[in-house]
Amino acid sequence: MIFSTRAALTILLVAVPASAQYVATEQLGIPYPALSSGAPVTLSAIAGDPVDRGRATIPLGFTFPYYGRSYTQIIVTANGVAFLEPSSQANQGADFSSNLPLPNTSEPNGTLAPFWDDLSGRNATSVLRTQALNGSHGKGLAIEWADWNAFATSTYTLNFQIRLWADGIVEFYYGSMVGSGTTLTATVGIENGAGTIGVTGKSCSPSCKVADIATNSLITFGPAPGPDVSVVALLVNSLTPAAGNTLSVSTTIKMRNFGSQPANNFTYRLYLSDDTQFDPLSDVELTPTPQGPVSIPALGSLDHTALTTVPRPGASASVYVLAVVDDANVVAESNEFNNLAATSVPYSTGVDLVAQSISGPTLGGPNEVIPVEVAFSNQGIDPAGNVPVKIYLSTDNQIDAQDTVVYSGTINVAGGQNVVQTVNATLPSGIAAGNYLYILQLDDGPAVGTLVESSELNNVKVSVGTITAKQADLQVDGVAVLEAITPFAPARYAFLGEQVRLQAQVSNIGGATANPVSVAFYLSDNQTLNASTDTYLGQVTGLSFAPGQAQTVNFTATLPTTGLGGAPIAPGYYYFFARAVGLNVVEISALNNINKSVPQSVRQPAPDLLPLTVNGPVLVGSGEAMPVNCSLANVGNRAAGSFPYRYYLSANTIVTEDDVLLPIVQSNGQEINERTLSLAVGATQAQVDVVRIPKGTPPGTYYLGVLADPPGQSGVGGIAEVDESNNGLAGVQVTVIDQRLAVNATTLPDAIIGLPYDVQLSATGGISGDYSFALKTGDLLPKGLSLDTKGRLTGTPEEAGAVGFTVQVTTGAAAAEQRFALRVVKVTSSIAFASTTLPPIVRLAQYDVKLPVLGGRAPYLFTVESGALPLGINLAPDGTFSGATSAPVGSQFTLGIRVRDSVGNAEQRDFLLVVADAAALLITTADLAPAKTGSQYAADISVVSATPGVPAAKPITWRVLQGQLPPGLAPEPSSDDRLIISGTATATGAYAFTIEAVDARGRADTADYVLLVTPTAYGIGGQVPGLVGRGQVVTAQLGVSPMLAASKWSLRDGRLPPGLTFTPEGLITGTIPDEAEYQAYNFTVQVATDGRVIAMRSYGIQVVDSSQLAASKRCGCGAAESGLGLWGLGLLAIARRRRRRS
Repeated sequence: MIFSTRAALTILLVAVPASAQYVATEQLGIPYPALSSGAPVTLSAIAGDPVDRGRATIPLGFTFPYYGRSYTQIIVTANGVAFLEPSSQANQGADFSSNLPLPNTSEPNGTLAPFWDDLSGRNATSVLRTQALNGSHGKGLAIEWADWNAFATSTYTLNFQIRLWADGIVEFYYGSMVGSGTTLTATVGIENGAGTIGVTGKSCSPSCKVADIATNSLITFGPAPGPDVSVVALLVNSLTPAAGNTLSVSTTIKMRNFGSQPANNFTYRLYLSDDTQFDPLSDVELTPTPQGPVSIPALGSLDHTALTTVPRPGASASVYVLAVVDDANVVAESNEFNNLAATSVPYSTGVDLVAQSISGPTLGGPNEVIPVEVAFSNQGIDPAGNVPVKIYLSTDNQIDAQDTVVYSGTINVAGGQNVVQTVNATLPSGIAAGNYLYILQLDDGPAVGTLVESSELNNVKVSVGTITAKQADLQVDGVAVLEAITPFAPARYAFLGEQVRLQAQVSNIGGATANPVSVAFYLSDNQTLNASTDTYLGQVTGLSFAPGQAQTVNFTATLPTTGLGGAPIAPGYYYFFARAVGLNVVEISALNNINKSVPQSVRQPAPDLLPLTVNGPVLVGSGEAMPVNCSLANVGNRAAGSFPYRYYLSANTIVTEDDVLLPIVQSNGQEINERTLSLAVGATQAQVDVVRIPKGTPPGTYYLGVLADPPGQSGVGGIAEVDESNNGLAGVQVTVIDQRLAVNATTLPDAIIGLPYDVQLSATGGISGDYSFALKTGDLLPKGLSLDTKGRLTGTPEEAGAVGFTVQVTTGAAAAEQRFALRVVKVTSSIAFASTTLPPIVRLAQYDVKLPVLGGRAPYLFTVESGALPLGINLAPDGTFSGATSAPVGSQFTLGIRVRDSVGNAEQRDFLLVVADAAALLITTADLAPAKTGSQYAADISVVSATPGVPAAKPITWRVLQGQLPPGLAPEPSSDDRLIISGTATATGAYAFTIEAVDARGRADTADYVLLVTPTAYGIGGQVPGLVGRGQVVTAQLGVSPMLAASKWSLRDGRLPPGLTFTPEGLITGTIPDEAEYQAYNFTVQVATDGRVIAMRSYGIQVVDSSQLAASKRCGCGAAESGLGLWGLGLLAIARRRRRRS
């Protein structure tokens, strides 16, 4: 072998009848193998619905031998037909809806038609799919038309498939084939690639109806019985001059047995002939002979190489190489006409180079190395030696000076050698974009070159296909201006002297790689980039773009404050440009290498106030105060000094200073229009305020709004901001109603037996001046009192006791009610403080606490009897502490406070007043309402930071530090600034416990509480004389209602007249001594069960002389009392706390 390259010559087979190569065999009762995991095929159509007019090209996944040709792909259509040969230009998108008889030279060719008619995949369940196979025939591919229909209004359900196998077998499977409508006339069969030979699968073809196709049937197209050997190719590897004027001939013959039985032990012979017809008498046989024996299995193939010798032909001879297979007829074949092959061209003495073909890639770009396959032969017997080979790219089929040489080299060629070789050609960097033909030139033909040839006219070959030379084409698709910090949101503004992130979308829409590439950024005050005068910001270098590749190019720039020549850059709107530049990159067009951002506002750095939230209640009355909260942020890049903010009611979502201003209520009750705040860069501050709805605000639904740095007379706020238009925010919608109707009073002064009583009730809200008062149906006033419609409660009370009743007030359609407890007492009654502790004073903060008392008759007078108040703190006569102190934190003041009522009752008690730190944590809930057994209960305890307006640091940790809650009550889990105690109390009594709160900063506070649990309806009654005389025997039995199985009575406070005692059974008994002083004796009794006090009541017994006693008896003024007393109403059950600092 003298060749260094792959050398082969494909010999043209002698045309023989090939119909015998395939026969059709039909089998019935074969279960239909529906595809279980097939891949759907997407059809495409030039016009119309793809499921009706579409087609698709599908790779087979293997080499399919078929009628002497090999295929690696197949085209399928919606019309139940597939074909192997490519369509002509005229039929590139044809779906071939009109079926033809087979074979047929009209397109399509290489047709495989399981059921070819005008079909459509328009059923909801229609699908065309493929699935790779492996079986006894080797690799295979199944193509299935599932639930297919016919065109137009038919209602068919057709299921069929093609299966192709690597050994050349073709199978048609049929499943359910049912339906009605347009009569179908289908073609069933196959044909070869030229459309000259075919096999009909059904005798009804090309007019097969659905009824002609049996469900669960199979048609197999395969070989006829017996072997069938054919020559597929004859490769002449070399013709080499040998000793004795002979030629050494190397050949490789490719044979295939398409039969169903093996072809065993056959030989073949090789000849030189002066024509393509085999003449055993004149043709010269190549020796040794014959070749073989060889064997080929059924449906198998074989390559066999032989090295032979033959006498060298004469100087003027022209010879062909022939092959005769199964020359001895050892194999009884089904087709004996495909065993002969001959070369298509003769070999002659000398050298004759023939350019046969050239092909290469269809796409390429500058500097790209591409593989190009050249095929040529030396049809001379003598060696050609090193043959010059050139490859051109040309826009036409002629070689001229405008063409480009992409390859130049030599290939050593022996006599008779056929060369098929791939060489590497290099496309020049400056090649223009366009379509080019490949041109192969041998030995500088067609002119006489280095070699002397018998013909110089066959040394050039032009390719059939073309290569499209693709240049790079850089394109800037867009430019965005982003904030320079994550998450890189779109920037509203760019700031001089500050960083900004520029983002360019750059792509290479050309077909060649662009490398290296840089992207430069500029700032311009107009829409046209001038790289000489516009401000250069910087660039990103070292980029590479493959064909079709797109990249996001990011660049962080610091905007300069001065431009070219040092001139300051004025704030305003600018364009940010991006320009893509390829170094030594030839592009299709440079006009798309530049793009710009939308106009961008460039400003000086400044703060930017932005309200984030504003919330409040959804319902409020006109004139009422309500809590609100908002959060304000500084989203600018400079700190915001002190600025005001205000709250408004707005009829729409645009909040301006023209809306209804809501005054802010301070802790001292004074109202202001605005508060002030300062915010650092990026800071957010939450604010909690109380605002008042102005009286007279029309009822309706408004937006609660907040306005930061509201504009003054100049139209702008006091702070120069980045954006003055975003300072307002409309939040929750608030419904304002007429001022809520309510009775103003919640308590009534005591009434005294025998003295006139006159109290005027009033109301607010609703329609002013038109209030109507009434007693709730079923309720009773104390005997002797009445209530008129104007709210006046008048009369002279006749009986002591405490009476609860409800007053209703109406105006228009509004109604409200208020529950009162009115105590009717004798001239005197006991008085007591309702609290044992005072809340601490926060240093330098306003202090406002009122001492509560129980009993006696209002008004009350409070005085400091011992100790000194902290400097700045005052005690008003009504018991209100007020003022602010600068006393050191931790200072303690012990005060003796005395209270006296209007009839002379008095009480004195010591109180401890402590000065606390403003940064402390304070539990602000002073007392807890009493609970009643069997009733749902809920009360909350609140904690705040001692600094006004500053919330406690959450989370808050709560716990019961000491003592225990009443059975049935428990604290709910909470990490907020409120602790809720809830449940249903199951046992009466007074329960002492301590609550502790600790905030996230470790600050803590504790508070002591006494929670009284009483029965719902326990009361004390009995006949107790109001007047007694000296020497009088007194017996008065007290009782409790409802009755208890076990109870214990005791005297709580006060004293009985001399001579009287009070037993544990509730009996007042004894004799008033003659020396007893004439005066009133006041006392309070209490009753307990299971050690827990359940009710209390106060009484008064006055010792008088005999004449007064007789007059009392005549007027019937004795003190026979029953029902609930003051203490029975549980008024003493107000549990006060004692604070501890920690």
